[in-house]
Amino acid sequence: EVVGLVLGGIVALFFLVVYNIRARTISGIPTGKGYLPVIGHTIALSSIFEKKKEFLEHFLSEALEKKTHYSLSIMNQDPNVLIVTEDAAKHILEDNFDNYVKISKADDRLAGAEFFGDGIFLVDGKQWSFHRKAASYMFSTNSMRDMVNVFNEHGEHLLSLLEGFAKSGGVVDIQDLFQRFTMDSFCQIAFGVDFGSLHKPQGVKPEFAQAFDYIQDLISRRDLSPITYVKIMKFLQISKTERDMTRCAKVLDDTIYKLMMEREKELSQRNDQLDDKRTHDLLTHFVRMSRERNEKLDARVVRDVAMNFIIAGRDTTACLLSWTFYELHRHPEMEKRVVEEITAALQGGGPTYDNVKELHFTERFMLEVLRLHPPVPFDLKRSLEDDILPDGTK
Repeated sequence: EVVGLVLGGIVALFFLVVYNIRARTISGIPTGKGYLPVIGHTIALSSIFEKKKEFLEHFLSEALEKKTHYSLSIMNQDPNVLIVTEDAAKHILEDNFDNYVKISKADDRLAGAEFFGDGIFLVDGKQWSFHRKAASYMFSTNSMRDMVNVFNEHGEHLLSLLEGFAKSGGVVDIQDLFQRFTMDSFCQIAFGVDFGSLHKPQGVKPEFAQAFDYIQDLISRRDLSPITYVKIMKFLQISKTERDMTRCAKVLDDTIYKLMMEREKELSQRNDQLDDKRTHDLLTHFVRMSRERNEKLDARVVRDVAMNFIIAGRDTTACLLSWTFYELHRHPEMEKRVVEEITAALQGGGPTYDNVKELHFTERFMLEVLRLHPPVPFDLKRSLEDDILPDGTK
């Protein structure tokens, strides 16, 4: 009798646990291919499933073709709804904006906590306002002029590499080259140093760039795993994903904190005066501001602002450049107009903050590239209250 009670208790506890961590769906929203009772899409999205990418491509393509919102369900996570219509997107991002917030819950942010920190991408309210104000410094006219100079400097080296490949007839991974270009440019704008990615041979990257790229792949693996599983693996450090995540995060943080300490020491020795290219970089701005206010520099805040600035610009710009050249190659008549406009605006010189404003057709072409090939193809939001979308979906 006692044994029966124990077994009954174990079975009841098992079903209670399974019930609480089961993959949840929303009534009336289809689940699509790959859904299984209790576990939902957990197996289909698992990193051990060899055809995960093919599944995601099919899942997304089917939803877009049918213009049907799909439910993507993972064990131990709140149900996810894939929004695919313009009306629904407008409703969430504009009409009922206050009901949809960033993924600011601790569990929501778990996947990318080491990477994003408390940066602008994951915070709302006062924290968001602070980071927005901090970022606004980088978009002042003077800062923008400095940015153009940085991009010109690295752009000249990029052009010399492309000319070399053109002359030799060699094969080049164009997106890798653009990612190196944007990594060097945005890191110089953020930290005032050149990481030298463009000076490395193909297949070789600086340690910071390697960690920056790899940690994003690790985040995607975490994001598609049950939350409790991620917490256990992270705490015990018994999975390769979590060990690699810790290692990459340490590389990124150590690099930034080291640069921060060096800049503080350098400004102190030079009485806050720098006579080189670092005068207007983001790191110098924060260090100088803390010294002027006689306040202790909050290293973590500066790290989060700088890292989110690089995250916002590096991959997005590289992807835009890659797809722009792809579309120019597909449309030679457009390429001709772009080249003619650039030639007329630059008049034999390089791009400046002022003359790029004359590139009206080029800007429209690149906006169309962004529409066709968005570098950030999804936007995660959490609904605070139950809602009804314009097509009646609840």
